[in-house]
Amino acid sequence: MYGSPLLASPEKSFVCSRCGVLAYHNWTVLECRQMVPLEGIWLASRCLNCGANTITIDGNTVYPSGLTGPIPVPDMPSRVRAIYEEARAIASASPRAAAALLRVAVETLVDDIEAGKAKLNTKIGKLVDRGLDPQIQQMLDTVRVFGNEGGAHPGEINMNEQPETLGVLMFCVNTIVERLITYPKRIGEAYSALSPEKRKGIEDRDRYANEQRSSDQ
Repeated sequence: MYGSPLLASPEKSFVCSRCGVLAYHNWTVLECRQMVPLEGIWLASRCLNCGANTITIDGNTVYPSGLTGPIPVPDMPSRVRAIYEEARAIASASPRAAAALLRVAVETLVDDIEAGKAKLNTKIGKLVDRGLDPQIQQMLDTVRVFGNEGGAHPGEINMNEQPETLGVLMFCVNTIVERLITYPKRIGEAYSALSPEKRKGIEDRDRYANEQRSSDQ
């Protein structure tokens, strides 16, 4: 087995699973010289803060052991990331407890968007009233329900018996962060790159369209 440079690399900086510091990482693809190829995409990253290595297969950490599930996306807020990483750390020992932590992570994220002391279910409803994407709503409620109950009631998926469901919940948390934080940030960066004249032309176009609709009513 040997490593080759990763051309289309993942994010270079993220919280190291070994030292817990947001640090720059060097990535390489792990390949095999034997006749039987490795299954999945094997990546190795070396933290430039502590020098330790982490190995992932298809985004899931396999070394060091004890961390389960996909690594958090780069734009995950630090408070949410800390809870998410705790869920990864205990996922193998207690999928049900990990699901409960993921629910807390989602609640922490929603609290930053919808302030107040209302319950998570109520806050999600308020976001829906304000036009929340139905897919994001479904992911929020999926993590909320599994985190609340953990499959503890008859007829439900039992997290301890079907721990693969935990991977779906982690996917949901990462995707929620991307849809609510990463996408708007990237789109804003792209739009701000337009010249002021171009942006003014777009604003004038939309203002004219709104005036036309108002006059037709």
